Amino acid sequence: MPRAATIKCIGNCHLAVMSKADYNKVLAKIEARKLRKLIDFFKSIPFLSNNSKTYLTKLHYSFEQRNVIRNQEIYREGDPSDMVYLVREGEFEVSKRIKYVPRNNEREKNDCKKFLHTRGTS
Repeated sequence: MPRAATIKCIGNCHLAVMSKADYNKVLAKIEARKLRKLIDFFKSIPFLSNNSKTYLTKLHYSFEQRNVIRNQEIYREGDPSDMVYLVREGEFEVSKRIKYVPRNNEREKNDCKKFLHTRGTS
């Protein structure tokens, strides 16, 4: 494949040169290391831990890795579920809305007030 640009040195330069074959070897080693780490992660998950390395290597093609930022919503309650998420690193908050219909009951009101009071002071 011909070069897409011409490069000329306009001053004294010191260069490090790597052959295409060596560059590809370095990339292959990096990719192999990343795959090994991912397979180790899969093996740490109980429902995947008994599978072979070959199976997990094939399985990794079905996954896509995502990086998310703080407070980014990944999934909203009520949305159709069409993916499985495996958290490799970090923390997530899971919340669920609960509909509360208060009854006209003094004991229930007092219990609710106590609960809210203890939650607010801790």
